[in-house]
Amino acid sequence: MTPPRSGWEPRGTVTDALLRETAERGITQIADAVPSSAGAAAVEQVRERVWGEPVTQTPPIPAGAAFGALSLGFLGSDDAVTSVHTLGRWTRLTSKGGYILARSSGTQLN
Repeated sequence: MTPPRSGWEPRGTVTDALLRETAERGITQIADAVPSSAGAAAVEQVRERVWGEPVTQTPPIPAGAAFGALSLGFLGSDDAVTSVHTLGRWTRLTSKGGYILARSSGTQLN
């Protein structure tokens, strides 16, 4: 699925500190919830639940986008901010390090 190229609406900013905290908390939640002997379906359910939760309500950001930004090294210092844009079920984070695109699978987060 290809993300939209235009029509993005600015929704505000979020601190890189909040994105980092959200990603680290999600990593811990998944590690604590999934036993080492869990099957792929159980692991996937936990991941969907954790990474689908919103980081904030305004602007709406799925936690998985925070994980992506952390994993790819896109987050700056704790006082750095990341811009948030949305279009339908899509969310785009624009940080100093790069872009993260996320698409919610269910209802819109906005």
